[in-house]
Amino acid sequence: NIKTEKETHNNYTIVIPSYNRPDLIQVKTLALLHKHNIPAHRITIFVANQEQYDLYKAKVPAWLYNNLVIGVIGLRNQRNFIMDYYPEGVHIVQMDDDIDKIMELIIEPNSSSRKGSRKDSGKGSRKSIRVSKSTRRIRPIIDLDGFIKQAFNICHQKNIFLWGWYRDWE
Repeated sequence: NIKTEKETHNNYTIVIPSYNRPDLIQVKTLALLHKHNIPAHRITIFVANQEQYDLYKAKVPAWLYNNLVIGVIGLRNQRNFIMDYYPEGVHIVQMDDDIDKIMELIIEPNSSSRKGSRKDSGKGSRKSIRVSKSTRRIRPIIDLDGFIKQAFNICHQKNIFLWGWYRDWE
């Protein structure tokens, strides 16, 4: 059964490295993913050792995720472990375990623009420049699944292999 290119682009796995926060992951990241109707079969939680595995297995309801994997200790080491865990070509979305919202930046160009001028290298002449204005606002992402699929589709169209989002540490 050969998958079409579009089907391949639309498949992704959400991975969440977590350490000693089985309660927090439920009320933050897993709750957010559930709110956005991300199916549990897409979600894998990576923990550091058998002790953490047992803790998460006991405290995090199995219907919230697909797989619980014992990785390694240390966030940087765990992220590297995750990248090596999956075969090349798998679309991976790594998320922290304490995410409670995801916002998107909306840039709307305004039709108005103003002409400005500036001096040219001290020669006394002036060049006219056009400064375009835009309105920028943020809003919660409405369709997280669609956003992720679109990000991977853009990557394939542009022949790039990595995308991400900015974490605001409010």
